[in-house]
Amino acid sequence: MSDNNDESYTMLEPNKEEYNYKYYVIPKSPKRKKQCGGVCCLLALFTFLLCFFLIPRKPYVYLENIYLNTNGSGYGKFQLKNNNFYDIEWSNPDVILYWLPYNGQTVGQVCYGNDDPCESGKYFKGTCAIKLGEFKSDNKFKTKSRSSKVENIKMIKSSQKEIACASWMLLNPYNGMLQRLLTKGHIDAKSSINNFGEVKVSYGYYYI
Repeated sequence: MSDNNDESYTMLEPNKEEYNYKYYVIPKSPKRKKQCGGVCCLLALFTFLLCFFLIPRKPYVYLENIYLNTNGSGYGKFQLKNNNFYDIEWSNPDVILYWLPYNGQTVGQVCYGNDDPCESGKYFKGTCAIKLGEFKSDNKFKTKSRSSKVENIKMIKSSQKEIACASWMLLNPYNGMLQRLLTKGHIDAKSSINNFGEVKVSYGYYYI
């Protein structure tokens, strides 16, 4: 007796998973590009610093005090301020000193010309400015970088009339008030890399 087994067999095979691989290639920057970038940054920084330190900054002149005697002699204390990162040389100061009488104040005849009631031809807020003298000097002054310096500049006696007027002004105060003065002028300033030209004295009233 033979056993005929007609059963069919199915072979089971494991599922084959397909794996997909993706490759990302990150390019490396060449050394030349890195070096070039570093040099450009240094050049940009150098240019910025060069402009920052060498760019011209306006210098200033201030008249701090005025000293005046009845004989017409005197001097002014001028502050020279250097805002730059390099030295500045100052020269040729030429500053005129004026007296501004108060409204209602009597002015001595010695202060006026015979034909012109305002010989100087200068008016400030409707008041005639009477010239008393000039601050001048042939000396040269120097200020270091980012510094200020005070210099005494003598007043030149321009005429006998100005001397007489200065004396009259000091001896005749108005209602116990200090006399009002005004300056107008400039001092030349320059450095090895820039010429600032005429630097005007800061405007303001002075009392003596």
